[in-house]
Amino acid sequence: MGTEDLPVQMASQAREILHDMRTIAAEKLAPIAAEGTPGHVNRPLLRALSEHGILPRLFPRELGGSEEGEVSAAILCLLREGLAQGSTEAETALALQGLGSYPIVRDAN
Repeated sequence: MGTEDLPVQMASQAREILHDMRTIAAEKLAPIAAEGTPGHVNRPLLRALSEHGILPRLFPRELGGSEEGEVSAAILCLLREGLAQGSTEAETALALQGLGSYPIVRDAN
């Protein structure tokens, strides 16, 4: 499904997320990722994901994140897709954080 198949508001939001993530990943995150050591956690990359407001999107605002209400799987997929287009390392780091955060979000109540 392309963004043209989404409702107008969602398509606009999807294009914006993809563009923003692709730009941040290529310009800000890829250089940090390139300095990481294979097989080790790249803490500067994780810090940059947080500083650019990406990691907080894994959590609802009520748990200290940035998302109003429940975290949307569709939005998370768009974040990952946009990051992957600019830096596969950044996308992988976000994916791993998302896998770890899901049980926390699910059982936080």
